Amino acid sequence: MSHLICTLLFAFLLIICPSLTQADDYPEIMFILDSSGSMSDAVAGKQKLMAAKEVMHEIVPQLDQNIRIGLTAYGHRRPGDCSDIEVLVPAGSDDRAELLGQVDRLQPIGKTPISAAIISVANALKLKDAETTIILVSDGIETCGGDPCQVVAQLKQTGVKFVLHVVGFDVDAQAAAQLECTAGAGGGKYFSAANAADLLDALKSVSKELQEKVQQVDPAKIHTRAVSTGLAKLHVSMPAGSEVSLSHIRVQNGITGEVTRDISKPAADATYPFASGTYKVLLDFATPNYGAASETLLGIVKLAKGETYDLKLGSISFNVAPSLEKSIAVEEVVLLESGSSSRAVTVRANGNGHYNFKPKPVAAGVYDVAIKYSGSEGELLSIVAKQIIVAAGKDTVVTLDAGIQISKADGVVGWALVPLATQAENLQEDGSTGAAIDASLAVKHTGFVGSKDKLWRPYAVPAGKYRVDVYLEGMNEPLVAAEELVISAGELAQFNLGL
Repeated sequence: MSHLICTLLFAFLLIICPSLTQADDYPEIMFILDSSGSMSDAVAGKQKLMAAKEVMHEIVPQLDQNIRIGLTAYGHRRPGDCSDIEVLVPAGSDDRAELLGQVDRLQPIGKTPISAAIISVANALKLKDAETTIILVSDGIETCGGDPCQVVAQLKQTGVKFVLHVVGFDVDAQAAAQLECTAGAGGGKYFSAANAADLLDALKSVSKELQEKVQQVDPAKIHTRAVSTGLAKLHVSMPAGSEVSLSHIRVQNGITGEVTRDISKPAADATYPFASGTYKVLLDFATPNYGAASETLLGIVKLAKGETYDLKLGSISFNVAPSLEKSIAVEEVVLLESGSSSRAVTVRANGNGHYNFKPKPVAAGVYDVAIKYSGSEGELLSIVAKQIIVAAGKDTVVTLDAGIQISKADGVVGWALVPLATQAENLQEDGSTGAAIDASLAVKHTGFVGSKDKLWRPYAVPAGKYRVDVYLEGMNEPLVAAEELVISAGELAQFNLGL
């Protein structure tokens, strides 16, 4: 009797739960909406952002209910801020009301960081098996110094699975050329929209393609996966040598959070059996002097019976000039999701620094490399390399061979290095240029014995143009010691304050 009940129950679950097993097989779409200041301009007698909102309210309800959705916006919160990018609805959602509610709250305020927005979206897709369709709607050219066409081409090389369609909404010839190139690099189409009707037609064209993908999903295949026998397997690989930075790989139950498996001193290439299910994979980066490891959530994987999930990592290694590696006072080496403050990897020196510049395994994607210097102001992270492209199975070398060293001077209690942005990086929505960006490195004397010595140490910084500010005893405001200091690759600039 009990056997009969179990058989009937299993059959019942297959009938009522197909959508749960099919969710990963249906197509996924991520909208990137431009909410920059220029979207406040009018087209055909209506504000462009308002027209875009109305189009979204028409197109989203028409999407097949099995199509998963997401929303990212830029320029919607702060003027003049190239980091104003926000994932409002994560990819894979089926909450259409939430997405439209977020669309309604957008305001046209800021800049147009197209490259960084695409990187942000792509980084969130690293471990997804299915291809995600990204639709970018923009009314202008990149205004934050990036080259979106080149960035998308590089992202494609990392192995992240996406196709990018672009709609140029009332754009000039220069912007159209850039956006069309970007769509081509992303394996998608470029649509020119002169008004709201054109925008709606463009989105309908893409949604029609997605509908065709929905119809191609094979229910028989899904059922076969659901009842297949045998263990699921997780194959983890990374470039040889990068495993030296890891103390453990931990795999947690995706629902309970309990550790299912703790892999100590993992190999660069190994396969591990699991029961089928959803799991979180975490990397623990080693800390010297018996310090606690720093935890990194690599991502969520779904393991199916009888199948092997191939988790293929890339890595970042370092080529650091000996004069810098021996002298710079590092508290942490941090890998950031490029263009954001989100930490992908944190490696703590803990008074030793053994692991500071060891190779580090990471998921394929785009990263910025930052250093938290001992003696730097507050929690300031100094970015020393930007937009590092990492492909699955490959190692990317980051060279740190430029720096600055301030010569000792009486009465100095601190200094700051402020990058001077290029004209392209400073471009505003109205065509004007803005001011220099915030300090990338600020070192101040904290009052503790010996800490002032850190003012005179070498510091690794990217090659470029900088302003040097100096803080003197008894003064709250800094003095400009150099309006433009050029630091070249392969050069340690020894700067004499002349005090």
